[in-house]
Amino acid sequence: MQRTGDKLIPHQPPVNVPERTHTQEQILKLHEVVGQTVLIHKYIPIYDLPTKQGCFDWGLGECVKSLKENTGADYALFVYLRDSYTSPGRAALIVAAAILGVGIQGGVQLGFASLVDLQTGQIVWFNRLMSGVGDLRTPEAAEKAIQELLANNPL
Repeated sequence: MQRTGDKLIPHQPPVNVPERTHTQEQILKLHEVVGQTVLIHKYIPIYDLPTKQGCFDWGLGECVKSLKENTGADYALFVYLRDSYTSPGRAALIVAAAILGVGIQGGVQLGFASLVDLQTGQIVWFNRLMSGVGDLRTPEAAEKAIQELLANNPL
């Protein structure tokens, strides 16, 4: 970003402005739902949508204009990342079940990032992270996951 002269402004939740806080929380929830929808309909072939074939036409709508008004930013980078872990007891259960021919899922990482044009609400860049291994509780693993998630972003 330093090369291009772009400036990253970390999100600061509004203080003592309940309506703005609520609006921003709703935008984050909307991003989560839209991102999960993109994951399903773009990356799982049997769920391809006929109207989306050959194009990436997803957005959050005009509600994001409030972020532009409040921050002066042109784009927002949204990041959603969830991680679940396998405890030692669950790992033992997975091994025992595998011996019996039954598959049980362990921990999983799921994430996506979106660069959103705050004037139009369109998602101009999207990337995903899906992994059955890793542990975001360590700084090294968290950094690796974020680097993978933000790889090839246009910033």
